[in-house]
Amino acid sequence: MHPVIETVYKAADTFMSDYVTLNEEKIASFEIEDVEGGVRYFALPPYLEKIRREVEPNVAYKIIHIFNAIQASLQYSFFTADADIRFDGIDSQWVIGMLDETFAEFGVRSVTDTYRIKERIVERLMASNITMLRSRVETVEEVFAKLNFYEYGEAYADVDASLTQLSKLVCFKQDFFFKKGLFAVMMTGRMLPELSEDHPDYTAAVASMPVPADYQIPKMLRHYGFIVFDEELNRMVEKGVVLQENSKEELSIRATTVNACGLLAERNGVSADKVDAWLFAHRHESKLKHHLCVTEFY
Repeated sequence: MHPVIETVYKAADTFMSDYVTLNEEKIASFEIEDVEGGVRYFALPPYLEKIRREVEPNVAYKIIHIFNAIQASLQYSFFTADADIRFDGIDSQWVIGMLDETFAEFGVRSVTDTYRIKERIVERLMASNITMLRSRVETVEEVFAKLNFYEYGEAYADVDASLTQLSKLVCFKQDFFFKKGLFAVMMTGRMLPELSEDHPDYTAAVASMPVPADYQIPKMLRHYGFIVFDEELNRMVEKGVVLQENSKEELSIRATTVNACGLLAERNGVSADKVDAWLFAHRHESKLKHHLCVTEFY
């Protein structure tokens, strides 16, 4: 098991507390219907789909893998004041769309081309009203300066190599739960399901990965009754009280998320990645609030 993944599972065991409990009975009796539907939700955006059709597969896969490292690095804390407010509609899908448009604008068709778009990404961020602007610009600068796109692109079907390279960047490694790094690798697999068909080792490696613990997944776990917040934490979350980063409550939410999704995956004979995708794709079905935490981690 990769050291990064070992750390995530260790953190999940270490930070469990009475603030959040597992409903193992409910988890054991739940069958996920149309589990592949969650994965289909994360289809390639328009320009990446065009690349996949028109560019030699090995090159297209490298570009898509690099795209996901960049977009995942920017996926955190979009809410403003309340769980339901995404100012100007800026959210995770906005980031993916903005980057896809930028790749299209520059006609990216090779790994070398990806290096030309950094300043334009910064311009697009600056022109938007995205939250935590300073840290996002710094994140883009770090990814382009320190992640070797040639080496990372080559690792599109090598989970361990991908995780190793991402873990050398502060913007990924600073989080015990390595949310953005796990998400980067998983998104490549979701956008390119043929990788699992062509690389058996890749399938097994993805299956060993825990979920990227964020906001929406614990909300959905609460929605289905798989995890339960204690009375005070439930009140805080529903009233929009911002939790401190790395507080016992916040860490307990993320830890229980990893463990609950692992049990759901085992119960349904699928990977935690597919559980994560399924829960996220159904997030609009719940009227519950997600917890608030101003963080660069997720």
